[in-house]
Amino acid sequence: MKVAVRILFAALALAVFVFPRMSSSQSEIYYENQVAILNYHHIDEQVTGNITITPQLFRDQLVYLQKKGYRFITLSQFHHFLKKGERLPPNALLVTFDDGYRSFYQYAFPILNELKIPAVNFVMTKELTKERESGKLAFLNAGEIAEMTGKSDLIEVQCHSDRLHEKDPSGTPLLLSRQPQADKQESEQEYESRIVRDTRSCVSQLDAIQKRPHYDYAYPFGMYDAVAAGLIRQAGIEYAYTTSSEMTLQDTDPMNIPRINAGAPTVTPESLHQLLLNKPARILPADELIPLGKAINQMGGNLVREPGGILVIEFGTDRWSIERGSKTARNGDRTVELNEPLRFEGKKNYIRHDDLETLLKGRVVYNPIRDLYYIHNAPRRR
Repeated sequence: MKVAVRILFAALALAVFVFPRMSSSQSEIYYENQVAILNYHHIDEQVTGNITITPQLFRDQLVYLQKKGYRFITLSQFHHFLKKGERLPPNALLVTFDDGYRSFYQYAFPILNELKIPAVNFVMTKELTKERESGKLAFLNAGEIAEMTGKSDLIEVQCHSDRLHEKDPSGTPLLLSRQPQADKQESEQEYESRIVRDTRSCVSQLDAIQKRPHYDYAYPFGMYDAVAAGLIRQAGIEYAYTTSSEMTLQDTDPMNIPRINAGAPTVTPESLHQLLLNKPARILPADELIPLGKAINQMGGNLVREPGGILVIEFGTDRWSIERGSKTARNGDRTVELNEPLRFEGKKNYIRHDDLETLLKGRVVYNPIRDLYYIHNAPRRR
């Protein structure tokens, strides 16, 4: 009997040693079936600025997020998630950089390689062949890109335009503006040709360096409109990224992918984790009942009870009045027929999720971590 007990204890000890128990932070799920895409620009030991962080801060952020149970994914995994509906690990993160600074090669790449974390760098291809000038901010060259992508499957380099990362004298990005030509303004046809040509040039230059598909594009300055997005797609791009600070959901429009800024010097590892906890978005069923007062107040509106059982929803410039038991909402001369009347339970009023979205003209989602309703602005896939 004593021998059997000793064998049992030895087996348990071995199991604990070989299969260590996962910590609570590693097993905690903050969100599922969505992706937080982190956005960085420049990393430097000395230079300061609102888009520059030190190598140590960058490393500290990544290590902290790993310890908190976030799972870093590849660009390919992200594509399969959006295009094919494939599931991702919980707490999925994708790391991206904009502008193609050489500091990515100097500082970020060694850290990412050490920690086995994938990343994407969106580069301006016009900078690839420029001679580096002393005292000026250096960009990646073709050799450094080939070296990084050749050494590791973790690093992807994608498009940030060829020559469109500039603004015209009025401050409008070249992606969106019609340029003067001699004594006339650029025609719509000339504008469209310029955007498509620039995008294809960016893709072809990267194709010559990195033998992988180049379907991704970060809008210069994060700014775009429907016309520009359509032209970028026409040039062969399938995924385009903005700087809207939200989660990417499975039905997010792939030409309007949001990203969350993590590359400011004020973003500590702890504050980045807290920022991410503000972002999860649970998609609600159309017929789910929403506590109206709570949701409206959390989204910055106001719910007013008027005599005669009339409820007034004040949101932005709209003022919707709904009588008790009625399915008709009125806002001045406009009327909307709801799917169901408001439901009153005790002192609380409830509205169907799809009816609330109709009145607010936005996508209402729920953050279960913060117990918070909010408007998710990233457009759905068409």
